[in-house]
Amino acid sequence: MGLVVNIKLNNAGSVYAGGLIGQVGSNFGDNVNIKQAYSSGAVSADTYPGGFIGASSFGTLNLDGCYFDMTASRQSKGIGMVETGNPAVAQKSSQEMKQQNTYVNWDFANVWGTSSGANNGYPYLLWSHSSQNNTPICEAKKSNHKHGILLEKSVVSQVARINVKTPEQAQINLAIYDNTGNVVFKASGRNTDTFVWNLTNLAGRTVANGSYLVVAEAKGAKGTYAYSAKVGVKR
Repeated sequence: MGLVVNIKLNNAGSVYAGGLIGQVGSNFGDNVNIKQAYSSGAVSADTYPGGFIGASSFGTLNLDGCYFDMTASRQSKGIGMVETGNPAVAQKSSQEMKQQNTYVNWDFANVWGTSSGANNGYPYLLWSHSSQNNTPICEAKKSNHKHGILLEKSVVSQVARINVKTPEQAQINLAIYDNTGNVVFKASGRNTDTFVWNLTNLAGRTVANGSYLVVAEAKGAKGTYAYSAKVGVKR
């Protein structure tokens, strides 16, 4: 793994302007690795503009699965200047940037999502939305004693048992996220069900100690409800 330092986030300026990063490099000469990222903003600069990165210096830049919107950025080059290496970033139209099949090997089941009604159609990280129907986490109400997510224990070591109390009979979509925004557990059921998480992720590996965000979306005859709560894992 490389080391990323000296990142200047600019998309307009006299030099080194990029849709994602203005200038990137390592003072120690290490590799700079960027994986599965995109940019969709307008870019302008007198010297070294880039639709994705303005300039790469001090270290070798490696890109994997990266894209920039050539329509929105008004740039034909993804990187304005590269000092070492030959990194490649794919240029796509705005229409292509809003299509899942553009993003080769991106995980749209557990990490990324797309919706015409979210993020202007561009991909978004699933941690910023619930796992179903694109309900933003920021719109989820914190659980209270009357309605919401009820945890058998707020800190668990072996298993977490979760109930969702709603104002009416409802279908529940539940997801649990780690602190990097990855979905580690998801389930569906009724508001009368108890959801059991055995503290493993979707790949079946044991999760690390820490705090996890629980998000539930409930669909009933009278409306849709969203709730959030936190559960701690400590062994």
